[in-house]
Amino acid sequence: MSRLDEVLEGARLAALDACWQQWIALQSQHARWRNFGKAESPGPPDTPRAMVDPEALVLASLALRTDELRLDDMLLWIAEESNLLSTQRIAALLRDHPAGIGSDLAWFAARCRVGDARWSRLAEGASDERRGRPGKSMPPLSLRRDAAFVLRMRSGLGVGIKADVIALLTGLRSAANQHAGGVSVADLVAILGYSSAATRQAVEQMARAGFVDRIESRPARYRIGSMSPGFVVRDADAPGHRLAPPWGYAAQAFAILIACDRLARDARIAEASATVQASRLRDLYERFAPYWSWFDSPPIDGVRHPGERFLDAFRLALDPLVRWVKERL
Repeated sequence: MSRLDEVLEGARLAALDACWQQWIALQSQHARWRNFGKAESPGPPDTPRAMVDPEALVLASLALRTDELRLDDMLLWIAEESNLLSTQRIAALLRDHPAGIGSDLAWFAARCRVGDARWSRLAEGASDERRGRPGKSMPPLSLRRDAAFVLRMRSGLGVGIKADVIALLTGLRSAANQHAGGVSVADLVAILGYSSAATRQAVEQMARAGFVDRIESRPARYRIGSMSPGFVVRDADAPGHRLAPPWGYAAQAFAILIACDRLARDARIAEASATVQASRLRDLYERFAPYWSWFDSPPIDGVRHPGERFLDAFRLALDPLVRWVKERL
């Protein structure tokens, strides 16, 4: 095992397990599924660790499908609910993923575009490859399950930035995290992937309606509002009440873990010197620089960790992320 393998060990399995658990969480309460590498599960957990980020889950499943072919069944299943997915957001989040996922996304989009023209552009150049088991009997999508909070907001309010902001702010208020006290427009753009102009316009309109509260600061921050729809904040102050499952930053977590996995699979890098491997990890770390602190990862001082010493420093940053995914996604 190379030094690089030692550093990145566990990233792939953590991402696979999280994917599978999130798919299970969207199923009907009566579903029974065999977990990845584990015994059969009695069904979705009653209290999910995080609300499912649907676009993040689709992209991660496309990236990892060759390691777990049953993910193709899940992708075909959610393609039937494509009206609840955001093509704008999935295209934005795609920028954080390896280029090769684009062809897999085209295949998925081609399965979504039947009756949903929004997917036509993303489906351009799609292959006719047969994947999964079309027509396989699957449990129904349960929008009333806590894990489906984002999809439920979209079903009731429409697919778009406002439904996603309500879901995000509700999830951030439901657990301790650095954004629990409010998020700036820049934070919202980084987390959700919508444009800055569209995000600013949406939150200002929602603040005027009382759906979000505007906190006067520099920059202004926003949190879920006291006049948000009743189905979101009802009994919010009751002891032990949880507004919704926490927001798990799945899009960013999956993007980092998949980038690590792709690097680990690169035969040329595996055979390279430790100094070259460290350089590639440094590039990866800097590429995702805004996200690491969200997962309680300690910052890396590149000056204090020159050359191959960066390998050990990167492991210390990656370990909290892997632990976060295992415990909170």
